Amino acid sequence: MATRAGPAATLELQKIPPLDRYARIFSAFRDLVEGETLQLVDERDLESVYYQFQVEMSKAFAWDYLERGPDVWRASVTRLVVRVFEDSRR
Repeated sequence: MATRAGPAATLELQKIPPLDRYARIFSAFRDLVEGETLQLVDERDLESVYYQFQVEMSKAFAWDYLERGPDVWRASVTRLVVRVFEDSRR
């Protein structure tokens, strides 16, 4: 039976000044190794963070809501393995 490891890092966003949040989130995500998870916790929906991940990280992440309010919103963001294949026809 496989066991699931906990997150590599947890950020409680309500404790981070609003102007610093995105920088802290993406810095923490970039520090993850492939397969590790960052857990985000806030008092409101994390939808805007999800959309920012779509813009900045495209296919390099997996997003799972662990809790959806009304008092606490929690999401797990996993860094995925991204493989780039060269075109061998060149």
